[in-house]
Amino acid sequence: MTCKDHVAKNMLQRTLCNAIFDDALLKDPDPAGRGAADMFLHEVATTHARELSTWLGTRNDWSRQWIRATDMSDMTLRLPPDLARELIREMRARLGWTLVEVGQRIASAPRMTVMPAH
Repeated sequence: MTCKDHVAKNMLQRTLCNAIFDDALLKDPDPAGRGAADMFLHEVATTHARELSTWLGTRNDWSRQWIRATDMSDMTLRLPPDLARELIREMRARLGWTLVEVGQRIASAPRMTVMPAH
């Protein structure tokens, strides 16, 4: 099985608002599975870094309303595993609800621009 096959078959469980990574793949007995899992995590981190860098480089093009509606923090949370899992569950639940509501608002709006044109 190739890395691509592992990604397609095992890596993601799609839901309305997020993708759930199957961390069991990090211990997959097949090296291709472990490689695919590692590659996936690095790609997610790279995507987040690129998106943040783009926002930092273009924030002066955004409206004042959008600038005031954003946040970036250098805070590090040091939580025991049980509290970290609880925080993740709460964030996913909140984001899921928010994305459903945003989707409904977008669907009913005549037109909505989220990102400024560059």
